Amino acid sequence: EEKRSIARKAVALIEENATVFIGPGTTNELTYEYIDVNARIFTNSFQVFERFKNDARFELMLIGGRYRERTGAFVGSFTNDIM
Repeated sequence: EEKRSIARKAVALIEENATVFIGPGTTNELTYEYIDVNARIFTNSFQVFERFKNDARFELMLIGGRYRERTGAFVGSFTNDIM
């Protein structure tokens, strides 16, 4: 429940048509359940991408790089340069 509370508070800061970065992590994955505005989402997290990918409210950008299986995130100098 604590993670859900954090996700709700984070989403409350996102304004209509904002551009936001949502990184890897289970708390960040929960943001999808609470976001109620259109937004441009950048992420380097495969799991976050999976949550948002079929929702037309979002322009979704997956930042690539070296895939880190343990965290489900793309990392490395390429990823950093894109961000």
